[in-house]
Amino acid sequence: MGEARERDPAEVTFQPAYERLLELAERRLELLETGRLDDAVAAGEEQQRLLAALPERAPAEAAPLLERLEVVLRRTAEQAEVSLRRTAHDLNALRRARPALMAYVAAPEQRSVDRTG
Repeated sequence: MGEARERDPAEVTFQPAYERLLELAERRLELLETGRLDDAVAAGEEQQRLLAALPERAPAEAAPLLERLEVVLRRTAEQAEVSLRRTAHDLNALRRARPALMAYVAAPEQRSVDRTG
């Protein structure tokens, strides 16, 4: 058995971290596509924490993952726009319905009395 040698810092790989970053991006996209916005925000926050721990410049070995990540992030931005438009539409519908709902709530309760009490 040979002696364990110290690793040269230049040999340290961040590949698993970049793989995790891609996994989180794919998960975030999936969550947006299924309308799970709170979970998508949480996945985005985890992405940000992971990004903060990575070196300022990615190693060359991460290039293929970063290319895939770029595609997923573009799709995520597009899906976020769709979700935003859907939410805005829903909010406008609620605003339009509010006067009718408030009139309904404010209407005196009408009770009928019959033989069953």
